[in-house]
Amino acid sequence: MTTSPVPVTFDTSSAPGPAGWQVQQRVDMVVNRILTTHRGLPEEDVAHAIAQSLRSLGVVPNKRQVAAYAAQIAGLPPLPPADR
Repeated sequence: MTTSPVPVTFDTSSAPGPAGWQVQQRVDMVVNRILTTHRGLPEEDVAHAIAQSLRSLGVVPNKRQVAAYAAQIAGLPPLPPADR
């Protein structure tokens, strides 16, 4: 099962949700990706990875929000290696 990316549009009259919904989707996507790759790393490294990933998607990172996510992710134990 594959998912197709959500089309980006600037036409607010046909927007499927409230203003800013695409930004929140991008934030959620980045946090979920960083959650799988940076668990248990130092908080500064996690925050830097989140901020850089958000910037690469055109989202200006909110420092408090990034710090909150980074603190939670850094406090998690690393994932065990996947068996193949």
